[in-house]
Amino acid sequence: MSHNDQRHLEEVLIGTLIANREYIDLIFNLSDATHYTNLHPIFLEASLQHASGVNFNEDTLGAKLRDYDSSYLLDLQFHQRTSEDEIKSYARVLKDTADKRRLTDSLRASYNVAIKPDTTMDDLMMHIDKLTQELDEASPNVAMTPTEILERESSQPKKEKIITGIKKVDDVLYKDVGLHKGDIIIVLADSGHGKTQWSTFLGANLAMQGYQGLWFQMEDYDVNTAKQLGIMAGYHADNVRIIDSIDDIDEIKRMCRLIKIEHGLDFVVIDYIQEVYAQGRFDSRTLEINYVTKILKQIAKDLNVVVIVPSQVTINEFNRSGWSLAPKYKDAQWAQAIKNVAHCMTSVFRPNMIQSLVTRDHNGFLAVKGRKDGETHDYQSVFVKLVKTRRGQLSHDYIHLLHERDMGLSIAPSKI
Repeated sequence: MSHNDQRHLEEVLIGTLIANREYIDLIFNLSDATHYTNLHPIFLEASLQHASGVNFNEDTLGAKLRDYDSSYLLDLQFHQRTSEDEIKSYARVLKDTADKRRLTDSLRASYNVAIKPDTTMDDLMMHIDKLTQELDEASPNVAMTPTEILERESSQPKKEKIITGIKKVDDVLYKDVGLHKGDIIIVLADSGHGKTQWSTFLGANLAMQGYQGLWFQMEDYDVNTAKQLGIMAGYHADNVRIIDSIDDIDEIKRMCRLIKIEHGLDFVVIDYIQEVYAQGRFDSRTLEINYVTKILKQIAKDLNVVVIVPSQVTINEFNRSGWSLAPKYKDAQWAQAIKNVAHCMTSVFRPNMIQSLVTRDHNGFLAVKGRKDGETHDYQSVFVKLVKTRRGQLSHDYIHLLHERDMGLSIAPSKI
């Protein structure tokens, strides 16, 4: 837009602002002083007088403005418009121009930082984060009717679903929620029950579908995760990048953004949440967890990825026994904030970890008791179900898997 066009837009809106009181609130709501590069002092003074309850006009404004007398302000009113739609159109163009100008300045500043020889990657990523925030602020927030939203979803879904290629996972367990980009999946399991194995199962199968992943290893060595993914996904395992040296949530976010830029990113695994910190910034773990939760939401939403977060729960065997020891929603008592933002929570339960559930089948081999009387399952059985879902119906049906030692988890064959 040329300088003359910019000035004309400002003259139309300022002239209308002074001449037509019925449009004052509309113009103040649609624009601010930063949009007016030529007539900034006039808009700012009009805002101040309006906020003070003054019914401003060319005389009240001229009395306060040294460079603009009342006769000039009167001339501006010849540019006024009396159509609400026309005023909205002018204000929208003025805002878009200001946003473009601001973002261009930010891009130029980021480039200047990038070419400095002493600039670190952290410095550059901070500038990129700032630029991303400005892009978000500049994006239009459009209210839509239910019909418009559903039409958009049919052609361009807001949340893209990624698939494992396993029917019982894609079309049963996570049919409505769980593997949509922007989702946070909490995986609940007591120690040794298989939260990492389930996450590895998901990651390996997603990798085999060509999706790009990033795995933050907190409690084990990266070589063990690499070996497990390699066994399960073969050469597709290289679609997942692993790091075991980061536990700070801001560093996790920075690394996710970097991998997204360099390689693309569809899902993130953070194994596990109790080992994630916001180093040295909070006096209590509760405040720290609240901050971690906020950043997890940003990673999922801003980077448009699925975030899989294994979490350990400890269940008291004195109060519950048998199959009632399978994790429930209420067992995740350590952080209400994370429970609230989770789009779904997945429970993982390994019956052979519970002595009272270990038995022998009719052939005398070790087995585990099922939920029904007289029912037994393979000793290496693992059961997975949803305990929270934000979309769709919550099913209490388990998916039955087998832990094949080094081969990891696999879907158990259906009984005939």
